[in-house]
Amino acid sequence: MSFPAINPGELRHSIEVQDKTETRGTGGDFIETWAVKTRTKAKIETLTGRELVEAQQVDARATKKVTLRYTDSVSPSDRIVRGCDIYHPIWINNIEERNVVLEAICRQDTD
Repeated sequence: MSFPAINPGELRHSIEVQDKTETRGTGGDFIETWAVKTRTKAKIETLTGRELVEAQQVDARATKKVTLRYTDSVSPSDRIVRGCDIYHPIWINNIEERNVVLEAICRQDTD
């Protein structure tokens, strides 16, 4: 049995995991903002072939896979930001439930 591992050299993208918060504006309306939960390094890949087909069975908009060291601070309600690119996790997998490697299948904002 192999232990899930991650090659640190592959984690070349600096990312932020952000959490949506709502604050009340001066007019009483709610304003949506994003607060940084954590900053880390990740590997971001475009899904292709079988992996893309399987991911799109869950959500047709799935196009990216973000791999990072395990953290319990990533949830589907968050977003992952790399520069100007914004990714929304659709499905998060703690590989083999060992708290070592986390994979997030994401859709990318096109706005």
